[in-house]
Parts: sequence; structure tokens; C-alpha cells
Amino acid sequence: MKPTVANYLERLEQSLQKEGVAAPLQVMQSRGGLTVSSVARMRPIRLFLSGPAGGVVGGKIAGASANTDNIITIDIGGTSADIALISKRKPLIRPEGVIGDYAVRVAMVDVNTIGSEAEASLASKEAAYVSVRSRPAPSPVPPVTTAAARMQPSVTLPLF
Repeated sequence: MKPTVANYLERLEQSLQKEGVAAPLQVMQSRGGLTVSSVARMRPIRLFLSGPAGGVVGGKIAGASANTDNIITIDIGGTSADIALISKRKPLIRPEGVIGDYAVRVAMVDVNTIGSEAEASLASKEAAYVSVRSRPAPSPVPPVTTAAARMQPSVTLPLF
């Protein structure tokens, strides 16, 4: 994992420098805080659930701007719905988590995930008939959605 993350962050920094961005690259961690890219390269395990943590941090900021202390955040994407609790303007943090069947001894935002049927797309067979069909999500997700994929409407089917 370390070489993959290091290579990705190095390429990202090079691209940002090429575009004239002088600010140092910071990366979201699983616990919801930021770290500099040099630390992220050394300890990539701290990034495992940084995406869901980012959604919770966004919910915390939105709640604070609305002067709300307690919030339930729901971040719905193409493959899952991530749910978290913010109590007294602080996300709940667990000292360690589980990813798949593996215990991970890294502090992380307490996010509960409901999986979906990967990604589903809508297809109209006739004017009065619309079908929903499953379509596996690509992995790894490309940085930019392809033109063909942008042309197809899609829905998420959480398994409630």
C-alpha cells in the first residue's frame, strides 16, 4: 500500500506544481483531520476511510454554520450510504475500526455504512417503461468520468 500511495501523492504534487499551486498538499485522514503528504506517504493506513471522514467533517462545518450542535450526517454515493453522528459539534471517533474482516488499529470517525447494489443505471425501453439494471462500479475509479458514463442517468439502490 505504501508504494501506491507514495506514487499517487508524488504525481499529484507534481501536477499541482505544474499548475502553479504553491500551497503544500494536505490529505484527509480517517479520523477527520488533515496531514501533510510526507506523513501520509509514511503512514497510508491513516487514510483508509478518509473519504467518509471528509463527508462527516463537511456535515460538522454545515452544522456549525447553522448553529446546530447535534447532527446525523448521511453521505450517499454510487456504492454506499455513510451515516455518522456529530454530538456537541464533535464527530464520534473510535480508537480503532474494522475494514472488511480486518481490525485496523487506527483512530477513525465512527461511520456506519449501508452498501448498495454497486451502481445502477436507468434505461428506458418504451415511453411508459423504465428499467433499473445493476452495473458494477469500476475499480479503481478513474479520476475523470468518461463521456459515455456522463450521458447515462444513474440511481443508487441502498439495501435498507
